[in-house]
Amino acid sequence: MKTKTLLIIFVILLVFVIGSFFLKKGESSFRNELVTLDSARVSSIVFTPKVTGKKEITLSGEGNNWKMLYDGKTTDADVKLIQQIISEIKHIRAERVAATGEDKWKAFDITDSAGIHVKVMQGNKTAADFVVGKFSYNQASRTPYSYLRIKGDKEVFSIAGYISMLFNRQPNLYRNKVIVDSKRNTWTKLAFHYPADSSFVMSKQGTQWMVDGIATDSNKITGFLNSLAQLRSTSFVDDVKKPLSPAEFSLQIEDDKSGLITISASPADSINKQIITTSMNKDAFFSGAKENLFSKIFVPKSRFISQ
Repeated sequence: MKTKTLLIIFVILLVFVIGSFFLKKGESSFRNELVTLDSARVSSIVFTPKVTGKKEITLSGEGNNWKMLYDGKTTDADVKLIQQIISEIKHIRAERVAATGEDKWKAFDITDSAGIHVKVMQGNKTAADFVVGKFSYNQASRTPYSYLRIKGDKEVFSIAGYISMLFNRQPNLYRNKVIVDSKRNTWTKLAFHYPADSSFVMSKQGTQWMVDGIATDSNKITGFLNSLAQLRSTSFVDDVKKPLSPAEFSLQIEDDKSGLITISASPADSINKQIITTSMNKDAFFSGAKENLFSKIFVPKSRFISQ
């Protein structure tokens, strides 16, 4: 009986040990943290969006000076968007293993041909190298998911968030889109210079905005200033002939914090109507006709005051 009892105890302990071993092995094989990244040392991000036909986009730079290389052209990049991308990469965490073999890759658009290949460099060192697959949304939990595979591995992981959408945008969305980037609370004067006698000045006196010295509807002015303060556009014009024709319209914003902000509109072809330039994004040229950009900036005096 003693021998039989000892044998039973031994078998139970053996089963427990073996079960614990495989449980720990299973836990250790699941990698929650897939990427280790030093945000401050990222020097370039190279990826192949589906919307470009897998044509490569390279974002490179440091601090507040980033460039985008696409289709042989180098342009200023959107620093805030790049900071968001780096943060998303740094915080990639696997929610679960979605697949363990190549036979399942196609279902998640994670094959080399269908997926978006992303490589992050820190100088000459590859800091992250992965493939992003399709985007999905869990209606029950209202949670967005992307699918990701580390380059060279077979496992596919489900990642909470919109990372697949960050790397599948039209190239212009990664460029510096700034027309105005300021805080209207520090503005003191806006001078609209128009042809003929249609120019006018909007000035701040205390807390009241005046148009040519006349009190106006504060709600109308506030709405306009809010939209102007963070104005962006993707209506880039890259084949501009220089020098530009003299500006027919201009807006000068006196900002106690940023100094003088100048936006100008010069005559252009029948498609763009005007070429718009801004002192806050000196290397960019924007179409006045597309996105109704010209009419968003160069408003008539009658918008604020009854004639």
